[in-house]
Formats: sequence, C-alpha cells, structure tokens
Amino acid sequence: TPKVVKVKLENDRVRVLEFTSDPGDKEGWHSHPAFVVYVVTGGTLRINTPDGKSNEVEFKTGDIRYREPVTHTTENISKTQLHAIIMELETP
Repeated sequence: TPKVVKVKLENDRVRVLEFTSDPGDKEGWHSHPAFVVYVVTGGTLRINTPDGKSNEVEFKTGDIRYREPVTHTTENISKTQLHAIIMELETP
C-alpha cells in the first residue's frame, strides 16, 4: 500500500524504498529481489511466506540486515511505528 512504502530512488542498479508502518498496518503479498534493510526506528513485524509459515521478526533501531529474494506479507504487531529504508539490489 502507498501508505506503507514510498519509492525514493530507482535506477538500473538499485531501488530505494521508505517503509513506514504504524501499529496494525498490513502489506499484502509482494516480492523483493535481494535487499538490504536499514532500520531507522525499530518494531516487530509478523511476516507470512507462501509456504504457510508465519514468523514474528523484531527489527532493532540501527540494525542493517541483508535478505535474499523473498515473497511475503507483513503486519506491524508492535505498539510503535516501524520506519526502515529498504535498498533492493537490481540484477546486473
């Protein structure tokens, strides 16, 4: 949903997204190529994957995490806004 994710930069090398998720916000099914997440303000997401698994993942303020390509849904289950910068790596 546009409320949650805004594209800040896009070219043939990278796509940078700003993720701002208030408590209770949900994102439907979507996919990312390999990406790096920088957590500006931490929180906890419930992440569902197509294999039926559901994980609660805590993101701490200041964390930088690399993730392999993924398809998932997210829901902010914390009591605070989660704010992160997502840098998707375009395949050369």
